[in-house]
Amino acid sequence: MDYRIQARKALMLDNQSKAKLEGVQLVQYEENQEAGWVSSDSGTYYFKDVAGDGRAEKDIVLRGKVRMRRSDGSMVETTEAIYQGALRKMLSNHSTYIRMPWKEAQAVEGECQEFELDRSKGQAEMVVQLRGSAKERAHATIMPNPEGVAPPPEAREEKKPSK
Repeated sequence: MDYRIQARKALMLDNQSKAKLEGVQLVQYEENQEAGWVSSDSGTYYFKDVAGDGRAEKDIVLRGKVRMRRSDGSMVETTEAIYQGALRKMLSNHSTYIRMPWKEAQAVEGECQEFELDRSKGQAEMVVQLRGSAKERAHATIMPNPEGVAPPPEAREEKKPSK
């Protein structure tokens, strides 16, 4: 999976291996087609490993209102997430809402305190883990998959990157 990052504002100080971003838009591509997007209020992009931050090259830490939408109807909403670019994983240690297509005409919807989305073996073998905490359990429900779970076009137009 390839991606393109855009930001309303980017700040990179001399001799640093990361850029601080505001108004982040990450567009995901598979086979040269747009496959989804992730947006957040702010973030940090790492273009080199930064051991002190525990981050690797191509990692993106997303903060604020983090929303992910995919063309297959998948959606994730949380307040902070990390996209590990080299590993093709997205994870969060914050309260998260997730909805993903499961079997024909069904979807899995859940809430959790931690989640990990692993696409390292491709979309067909994607693994999603939901975890709770000592106070709150993770839960998921299998439900009918309604048509069109993506946001309305006017919401998408606002965040759509320019070409």
